[in-house]
Amino acid sequence: MSSRSLTGLLGDHEKCAKWVEEYINPAGAYAFNTYDLSPVPNGALEPSDIMMANLLNLNLRAKYVIPVFAEAGPAKELRAALDRAITDLPTDKAFEDFDSAEDFESEAEALGAADRATVGVSNWTPIAVSKVLHRRRPNLVPLIDRQVMRFYGTWRGTRGDQRVEAARATRGALWADIDRNREALSRIALQFQSREKAPPSLIRAADIIIWRSMA
Repeated sequence: MSSRSLTGLLGDHEKCAKWVEEYINPAGAYAFNTYDLSPVPNGALEPSDIMMANLLNLNLRAKYVIPVFAEAGPAKELRAALDRAITDLPTDKAFEDFDSAEDFESEAEALGAADRATVGVSNWTPIAVSKVLHRRRPNLVPLIDRQVMRFYGTWRGTRGDQRVEAARATRGALWADIDRNREALSRIALQFQSREKAPPSLIRAADIIIWRSMA
């Protein structure tokens, strides 16, 4: 599977800025005005955290959500891991501000632990974890899905351990890509700072650009 880079996309600044502007437009058909800008709960994981993640093309129907809040079983362990991530993930640093991808994985180990907790839980993967936790830590937790993995050539397979490895590899590729292109991404994000609502983080802007380029 071949790998691509944001560098080639950001060479066309106008197109990338237009993609981001279209995505965050409240009158548009994309999820930014709902998933990104709806109020986020405080404290432990709530069912709404999971249901909101479905706005990003997940398929976590009730039968996959209810067991997470049951009193026993592997899904309960997943909920505990997600709760630990909500509590333990850094609140004062952005993804791109770590010294390296390895430094990020070390300080955000609770994210990797939540990824591992998906193994054996029906219909749950690190993709779902990223989409649940990104709303809680929008500057820190990058969105990981098949499109981003295809972009970076990091897909590893369908087994649980392969998916966990692929998520970590994707975060590593994304960190290096943002590090190379921080100035260009920042210019795009800064264009929307005057909006009434918050502009996208660098990792969200990168995700939007990658996703639109793969459409």
